Amino acid sequence: MKSIVFVSTSPYGDYNHSLKDALRPFETHYNTSGKEYPKISLIEKVKRINPEYIIAGVEKYDKEVLDLCPNLKLIARVGIGLNSVDIEECKRRGIAVTYTPDAPSNAVAELTIGQILLGIRFVPTADKIIRKGGWERYIGKELSNVKVGLIGFGRIGKLVYDKIKRLGAKEIMVNDIDKNQFRNNSELMIASKEEILKNCDVISLHIPLEDETIDFIKKDDFQKMKPDAILINNSRGKIVNEQDLYAWLHTNERAFAALDTFKTEPYVGPLSNLNNIFLTAHMGSCSMKSRNDMESGALAEVLNAINGKEFNNQVV
Repeated sequence: MKSIVFVSTSPYGDYNHSLKDALRPFETHYNTSGKEYPKISLIEKVKRINPEYIIAGVEKYDKEVLDLCPNLKLIARVGIGLNSVDIEECKRRGIAVTYTPDAPSNAVAELTIGQILLGIRFVPTADKIIRKGGWERYIGKELSNVKVGLIGFGRIGKLVYDKIKRLGAKEIMVNDIDKNQFRNNSELMIASKEEILKNCDVISLHIPLEDETIDFIKKDDFQKMKPDAILINNSRGKIVNEQDLYAWLHTNERAFAALDTFKTEPYVGPLSNLNNIFLTAHMGSCSMKSRNDMESGALAEVLNAINGKEFNNQVV
């Protein structure tokens, strides 16, 4: 009897057709919608498919969905975030959970660098004004003249630090809840969240979404920031309070923000009406290399499970 695999992420295998070839021996069902399944669609699919192995995107696998997968053995996440999977429920049911933590890191870091460079020179703002018939020559800053603050110093935060330092940033303040991240590196300028908010011209967030990081940046935090500061969030949408961000940007025209993640996706809301924000559609990991590494990494875990081998990156 063929193993049943459900590829709920989309796209999958667009840049490496050998991935789908490797799944041909199994009964494989794909998400052909080209987007994340809404919950009602996900429920319909898993109820019909009853998968044993899932190659998952950011769709939510909570108790309600897991109840419809009595034969499920593995959820292999394409990516790094795990807040879409009920880890404790998977533990109770004996469902293995894996992820691909290294695959998207460089792509997200490179997007962050691009956002910083665009932000300090007001490039997205100038572009929007020209499209509306205006003409504004902004006087921006160079990296050597800005203080950069990185909140979160894991895989991506470290890569951003290295890249931005090589590009000429002279003063980089770092913060992480895990102080072991700073071990054996005496060159780092370690700072508190409050010190970064008050002193930095650029603040970039690289932290996971947990209960304590929801609304991690909100009204009180914006009031501590410089009126021309730049805020970048490529982590998770709920980390920044979007309503408070809108109020801050609306009040401070020389402030700037770049968001790649949102509380609800696809995003539709008032931030779209502002000139001083740069919005992208959760595409930090969307380089060809990153996508291929994530998809092939998840596939490898499915094959490991089917063949009784050890996982490469197991969470549960």
